[in-house]
Parts: sequence; C-alpha cells; structure tokens
Amino acid sequence: MDFKDKVHKFKSYEEVVALPGFVEGEVFEKEYYANILGVYRFKERVRCCFFRENRVCNTAHNHGYAVELKNGSVTIIGNECVYKLGNEEKLLKDVKLLKKEEERQDKMQVVKDKIGDSICTYEEVFEAYEKAKRLENIIVDLFGRLPRSVGRSLEQRVKTDTKNIAVTLVYDRKYIEDGEEKTESDYVRTAVYSIKGLRFLNLRLITSAKRKVSDAVKTIKSFEAITNNTSYRQLSDISKGFSLYQRQLGKINEFEKYYYEFLTNDFRYFSFLSDFSSENSKVIKCFNDFSTGLKKNDPKAAYKEVRAEVLVNHGAARIS
Repeated sequence: MDFKDKVHKFKSYEEVVALPGFVEGEVFEKEYYANILGVYRFKERVRCCFFRENRVCNTAHNHGYAVELKNGSVTIIGNECVYKLGNEEKLLKDVKLLKKEEERQDKMQVVKDKIGDSICTYEEVFEAYEKAKRLENIIVDLFGRLPRSVGRSLEQRVKTDTKNIAVTLVYDRKYIEDGEEKTESDYVRTAVYSIKGLRFLNLRLITSAKRKVSDAVKTIKSFEAITNNTSYRQLSDISKGFSLYQRQLGKINEFEKYYYEFLTNDFRYFSFLSDFSSENSKVIKCFNDFSTGLKKNDPKAAYKEVRAEVLVNHGAARIS
C-alpha cells in the first residue's frame, strides 16, 4: 500500500464517523480486510470492533486505525489488536508501512518548519554576497596601501588574535639632589588600545563566508523543486543549506560591524604599529582613505591628537 501522498490522521471520532461507508460497531474480521484509511489518536475512548476467538474485542482505546472492508463498509480496530494478527496478515503489514511513512512525514514536517524559518531569496543572497565582496576588497586594498612591515604585523595579529597595541611610555620623576633639580625616567611597555574590529582584517574568514553564501543559490533551487516525493535526506540537506546561509550572513553582518569600528576608532591607533621611522608617515597617509573618525585633510594633526590622547590617558610624559 502506498502512503506517499499523505498519511491521514484523524483527530476526533467524529472525523472517523464522517467517512463514507462507516458503520458503527461493524465487526472487523481479517479475512474481509481491504484497505487502511488512516490512523487515529484522540482523547475519547472507543470500542474496538476486532472479531477474534468468536467474540468482538470491545476494548476501550484511543489509538487505532480506520479500515475499509471488502464489502465497502468502514470500521475501526485498536492498535494493540492489530499486533495480535499474524505477521503475514495484510493489515499488520500495512500498519507497519503506515507507521514508517508517518514517522518519515513527521520528520519532514519538522524540517519543512525549520526551512520556513530560515528561507532566503535570490535577491538576499546576492545582497549578502556583494556585501562580503565589498568588505573583501576593502581588506585587500588596505593591506596593499600599508607598509609591508605593518601589513605583516597586522596579519600576525589576526592569526594570533593579538588585539592590544602596546607602546613604550616614559614616566619622568623629578627630584632634588645637592640642591639641583634632576629627572629620572621610567620606561614602561603599556597596552594603549585594544583593536575591537580585528576580525575584520581576517581575509580568509570573509572570503570563506562569501563563498558559502553563494552556495545558497543551489539550496534555493533545490527548495523550489520540492515535491511530495522529495526524500527526508534531501529536505534535511535543504534545511542545512539554509541554516548555513543564515550563519554566514550573521558572520558577514558581524564583519561589517567590525569594519565600522575599525574605521571610526581602531585605525586611529594603527600608526603605533610602525616603528616611528619613515614608514610611520605611510601609515598616517592611509588615514585619509580608511578612517572616518579623523580630520581628513590633516592626518599628521590627527596622529598628534591620538598621541596626545594616549599620554593624557596614561599620565605619561612621552612615548619612546
């Protein structure tokens, strides 16, 4: 018997009674069984009509099956009584098939519900892909403009997740000796900033997210091709595909958040990653293109501003 279209589940006895051909109390004898019409589970208890050992079962139950007899009439039989039939009986075989299909369809419904919660459109996928691509291009452009030593330093930070930018601060202590004022300096290596948007610089992660987001196009095509014959495994793959898309979209949005943090705050401190040699001016020059939190036309003044901010915040005399 084929249950592929839909396993009919009766939720009340009234639904069973409404079946064409239903006869209240019609005796079920296995020799006259024709087809199983569906399964019922409801609160009220009904009497089983299975005829066995010269008597009708009459056991009160709330889980069983509506069955059609060869004469066209419809009656009911309790779930427990079905298993009293021999393994070779057609009804028992049909019940086992029905249960298997019912489980399959229940699982499929769970997957369909999950798909409904995470489904996306071609337009959304394209938008996410373009956002990832734009962020990817910004990272490549930035590393292309920065001095090589600073770029390598940043790449190492990304790899090791080293967020802190440290500099050597100088603290001067004045004292009088033999009537003469003298100064003693202490040199302390201090973290002056933590790069909040560091993950934005991880090109490998954003490139991976971009590629995985584009895979959602295949998932949408598979979703559009769903039929009643679509297997549970195929539905599971579609559900996993949409879930993967949502996770990657979350990563891309997170990268965008890191990017804005990078532009408005982090990049102000990037000049401290150089060694205060000629490369420092190249780092400062990048301010004009990449930082929104600086005075665009005066990057050197912006650097001095950040430097002064560090000294004030840490109470130091100067940066070594």
